[in-house]
Amino acid sequence: MTIKHTPAPWFYTTEGKNALGLVEEDGTNIMHMATLENSTAASCMEANARLIAAAPDLLAALQTILAIDVKGHELRDRLQFSTDGRAIIEQCNKAIAKAIGS
Repeated sequence: MTIKHTPAPWFYTTEGKNALGLVEEDGTNIMHMATLENSTAASCMEANARLIAAAPDLLAALQTILAIDVKGHELRDRLQFSTDGRAIIEQCNKAIAKAIGS
């Protein structure tokens, strides 16, 4: 079973002093985030919202990077020759799996 996320692009909007919303391009609400005023999360809420809003784009970028080997074996082949490169490929694969729920 494939779980599909709401199509990108995503944006965040301010919904009050300690609340933000994540919305689709047409303004349709995806989710609402709220936090206590003096919490650590309050000071990070906008940065968290930016990161969440970027998630579909980040997922697509990782999938594109790893798909380059289909188009000529360029990036993946080069990366596989080094320990750091193999670690990068593994990190991309783990992030993709986490994002798509597999």
